[in-house]
Amino acid sequence: MSEGKAPAPRWVLPALIVLSLATAAIMAVVLATTFVRIPLISNEGWSAIHARHALAGVNLYTPNGYGNFPNYPPLAFYSVAWLGALIGDMVYSGRALAITGMLIVALNVGILSRRLGASAPVAVLGAVMYVLLTLTVGRFYAGVSDPQFSGHALQTLGLVLLTRTLPKPSVPTLVSAALLMVLGGLFKNNLVVLPLAITLWLAMLDRRALLVWIAAGAAWLGLALAVCYAVFGEAVFAQVLGHERIYDPGIIPASFRWMTAYLLMAAIGIPSALRLGTPLARLMLIYFAVAVAIGLAFAGGVGVNLNTYFDVAIAAVPLATTVVPALPRMRRAWRIAVYVVAIGTPLYMVVFTARPFLARLENVWNVDKYDAALAMIAAADGPVYCREPTWCYWAGRDNHIDYSNAGQKLSAGPEAVAAFQAWVAANPPVLMQVPEGDGGFIVRSMGAFTANYVEVMSSPMRLLALRPAP
Repeated sequence: MSEGKAPAPRWVLPALIVLSLATAAIMAVVLATTFVRIPLISNEGWSAIHARHALAGVNLYTPNGYGNFPNYPPLAFYSVAWLGALIGDMVYSGRALAITGMLIVALNVGILSRRLGASAPVAVLGAVMYVLLTLTVGRFYAGVSDPQFSGHALQTLGLVLLTRTLPKPSVPTLVSAALLMVLGGLFKNNLVVLPLAITLWLAMLDRRALLVWIAAGAAWLGLALAVCYAVFGEAVFAQVLGHERIYDPGIIPASFRWMTAYLLMAAIGIPSALRLGTPLARLMLIYFAVAVAIGLAFAGGVGVNLNTYFDVAIAAVPLATTVVPALPRMRRAWRIAVYVVAIGTPLYMVVFTARPFLARLENVWNVDKYDAALAMIAAADGPVYCREPTWCYWAGRDNHIDYSNAGQKLSAGPEAVAAFQAWVAANPPVLMQVPEGDGGFIVRSMGAFTANYVEVMSSPMRLLALRPAP
């Protein structure tokens, strides 16, 4: 399955200690803010509101004006709902699931590194490096309620299972891995990179295994779709697969910066992985190439964030560990370059992101100042619009307008805006949480109605109340 594992070089232990300390420091901040009532990203409240609906037995995918656009698959919400029912808060449960998912992925990265020939200390270093890069490069998703890491956790478990019996995957592992790929996709429907990479790899490795893989995947996917249809009806496909999203290729170059650190890590390992030539090495190289290609393609979606490149990170770090056995044979200049990239890149990201994490830590001491605003939102006699939906969730309210998804619908043109304005005129929110200077589609489209509102709170959040009818 892999070549003999050479002992770890002497520099690995000091590097492991330094990177582990940096990782522990950032993880301490993430954990300290996991159960704190401060929003980290808007997706948290959006997900929590839908999870609350799921727990109440509501059909999540039934259209409901401009406030109900659950364009994620069902497990994204039901997993949060089930854990949230135990701990009492859907935002906190989503954060806990995300952290757990990230750590499972890190464990799988370490296992894959080991199977690629890394010694145990180098494999642990790879796992730590993955966590550190995820916490820094992917800081907007660090400890944040989002189903991305839950999906990656399941799919990388499938990858670890599939590669356990190499050089030839067995039928049971193919069937089980296919199930885990489908389950991962039921958390986040953009998780197509790893299943596609495995399909391409099997096409080159073993045609019989490829047929088993495709048949098993089709069967599991068909079963999943049938269950979704039986529970939710056609609406689930309209909301998840037919969701309207703006696509702008012009924003792809700007997103490239999110991938730079991952590309550097992969670059130091790709030559040695090519020389290694094992089935697993070839799979990881294919996985990396597919992840880069699809990540760039997905990055053109408005509202898509750096999570589109998470597969790149998962593939890049195990590839990077393959360079370690080759270091003694390298010229001194190349060895130094590898050390700088492998150790310097994550440490640079730690320094670069220190301020945002310190700002997050400040939230621990700022929770109480929002109590009065939350009480006002909770007491509102009618529908409420929260630009930050987590405030609506913590106030026990639904969000009258989905800022992100409704905003994308309004970008369709004047007819879409006119329809929205007619709906708002008939269904005005009695209270709005709108930050000063918010210039998004929702606020611009509601411009005709702003005279009907008066500011009732400016700090710590801005609240606008509907004036009484004359």
